[in-house]
Amino acid sequence: VSLLRSQGHPDADDYPVARVWEETRMVVRRQNLMLASGAALLQGAIASLLSKEAGETLKNTLEGLTDG
Repeated sequence: VSLLRSQGHPDADDYPVARVWEETRMVVRRQNLMLASGAALLQGAIASLLSKEAGETLKNTLEGLTDG
């Protein structure tokens, strides 16, 4: 329940058990996707040191993530 509260579910204590499990599953998935995105960006940053093309790809990716 504390995970849900930390992610904007102040009333998680009152959720039925099934909802707690479902909401927790969604929160964990979202956190895992954020970690995977961060790892991919780090890999792109390292690759950009070795390749101009990788640097351009990283630049385009970052622009897409920040709406240009």
